[in-house]
Amino acid sequence: MDQDLSYIIERLESIDSKFDEKLDKILVQTTKTNGRVTSLEERYLKTESHVEILKENKDLNKGRDRVVYIALTAIATTLLFIAGIYLKK
Repeated sequence: MDQDLSYIIERLESIDSKFDEKLDKILVQTTKTNGRVTSLEERYLKTESHVEILKENKDLNKGRDRVVYIALTAIATTLLFIAGIYLKK
């Protein structure tokens, strides 16, 4: 009877130690994964804030680009007009 009881206790301790090893491995992997997820969440938030800034500046750049385009067109037209006057002479 004592022998059977000691055998059962040994088997339970063996199973318990296997579970402890597996749980330790799971804990290590979970810690690594949580670190990676946290890093990805931080990078996502930074990227999201950069996108918001770009969206805000998009409308400003449209107006500035339109003014630059009009100014360059006016300068090019003036230069072509002046070149046409000198070529006719």
